[in-house]
Amino acid sequence: MKQRSLALLARDALVACLHNIVPIAIALLGGLAITLVARLTLLTDTQSYLLFELIVQPIITAVLYALVSPRIPLTSTRIHHGIERAWAVILLDFALSFIQTLAVGSIQTNSFLDALLGGILLSATAFLIFADVDAVIGSHPTLLGLIPVALIRSVRTASQRGIYLRAYFILILQLAIFAAGVALTGALSHRVSADLAGFIVPVAVGLATLPLMATFTALVYAEATAPRESAEDE
Repeated sequence: MKQRSLALLARDALVACLHNIVPIAIALLGGLAITLVARLTLLTDTQSYLLFELIVQPIITAVLYALVSPRIPLTSTRIHHGIERAWAVILLDFALSFIQTLAVGSIQTNSFLDALLGGILLSATAFLIFADVDAVIGSHPTLLGLIPVALIRSVRTASQRGIYLRAYFILILQLAIFAAGVALTGALSHRVSADLAGFIVPVAVGLATLPLMATFTALVYAEATAPRESAEDE
């Protein structure tokens, strides 16, 4: 099966976001409300950012993945399914972010060998880019093997001809969004405290880019696995 271009998939992702604009808006506003309430009542700026990055954002991501899944017929059921699988997205995204942070740290060192190994490690994480998507929209008979199976399927999918480049493109987009957030945080920190800037910018950038990025990633994965899933069903 011939893969559609990334431009067409991006267009479809935008259409899907517009089609699901109400549940997406509810998910984003709900996540923002949780983060703001936590900051105003219990947590510092840094702690609130970590809450958003490690918990709230993965939950929203899981819901967004479920919203574009063709396997679940009703929107209300999709939202419930996304929330049910959010724990897996939280764990997978944390592990992937940890590995990518180590890789970027190695790249920024003065050692050529460390930078080379960091670059290889960062490129290798593209093989795991679809793990959290599969954890939500993939078929998993048991929860016990959900994460290992999702990781295996992600590696297998990204290893297909032409798919790794798409996975790597998604990785580059994620890094570009992160870099933009860092730059904006630095610019804002001249006007407000560094902690406040480190809270406002990542949350704003995350909420602004998450719907399209998550939907685009889910559509790329769904198309890449469609031939195999059809064959397995037969």
